[in-house]
Amino acid sequence: LNLCHMFCLYPYCIFFFTIRRPPRSPLSSSSAASDVYKRQNVNNVNNQLTVTFLEFHLRVLLSMADEGHGTPAQRAQWSHMLANLPEQPTVVANVSYNNCSASQKPKVPCRPCRWLYNGTDDGCEHRLETTFAGCRGAGPSEPGSNPVETSAIYPGSISIGMASDDLTLQRARSTIVYLDAWGQGNAFSQIFAAAGRVFNGSEVVPSLGGGDHLLRLFERAINTSMGSGNLWHKQFGGGVETAGTLGYVCEVLLQSHEGFLRLFPGMPPGEPASFAGLRAMGGFVVNASTEPQTPNSFSNLEVYSTAGQNCTAMSEAPVKVFSSSGREQAVVRAHVKRETRLWTWQTTPGAWYHVVPQ
Repeated sequence: LNLCHMFCLYPYCIFFFTIRRPPRSPLSSSSAASDVYKRQNVNNVNNQLTVTFLEFHLRVLLSMADEGHGTPAQRAQWSHMLANLPEQPTVVANVSYNNCSASQKPKVPCRPCRWLYNGTDDGCEHRLETTFAGCRGAGPSEPGSNPVETSAIYPGSISIGMASDDLTLQRARSTIVYLDAWGQGNAFSQIFAAAGRVFNGSEVVPSLGGGDHLLRLFERAINTSMGSGNLWHKQFGGGVETAGTLGYVCEVLLQSHEGFLRLFPGMPPGEPASFAGLRAMGGFVVNASTEPQTPNSFSNLEVYSTAGQNCTAMSEAPVKVFSSSGREQAVVRAHVKRETRLWTWQTTPGAWYHVVPQ
């Protein structure tokens, strides 16, 4: 199933599996249970798209509850459901890295097999690593195929990012490297944005076509499908996949899904960039710029608050925050997961704030 269609089709799936499902057996908790769900094929259990979709919506509901929506009982129910979701399904895949010799690459494509490397010396480095899977019990997809497995990273999950624990981050990265789907048409709107959440702009991302900074891989993918000098880009999937790639462009400039503003995470070192009017989770509108001397950080930051939530921004150096009236705001240091370079201040709905690194 193409991920671009997941959110449109999912309500019908919910209807089919909840409204029309057969009733559960009262013996479902006993060893003698004959419930249909006890006999279903293992590949239908804990489908990644289902788990990811539920996680996404539960986290959004909890975020809305933090803003005063819903009742305490609903919040408790949503928290309980999120805490008891099954883990994302995983599989051990044979991941190939791009240190193949140039003389061997044209002769033998550097592709792993489904489960274990077949022993042929193609000059590549192969590692058995845990990656996300489409569902429990399923083998990994073929490299270069539609990267449904990355839905656990983007767009479904709002919990996986560069501040994640080592195990989660490694699984996410291994999934990206294994799939190596930079040129796959349906992948175009997903693979780059997913990679942008777990690889920062200063890193070289392994690729069978030659590793590079992620932004350079993105440019390479676009350049290979451009028309004859007229700036026309091939429209994968009737244009939906092409337009969806704007999601990656936004991820390069600003990320907020982890609960704080991460500025210019995807920009390679030494490259200037700026943006205006990007929205961030928490009800913020953000303008920012970065200079070569401030890699993966910011030289100027302006934040507009629509909801009056506390705002947290990542900065290597301490920051001072001023309201539009020039009044300095109280700033406290914060941490989210393992990220400690964070600075938080209170906001008022309808107010602008100027953030200055010290």
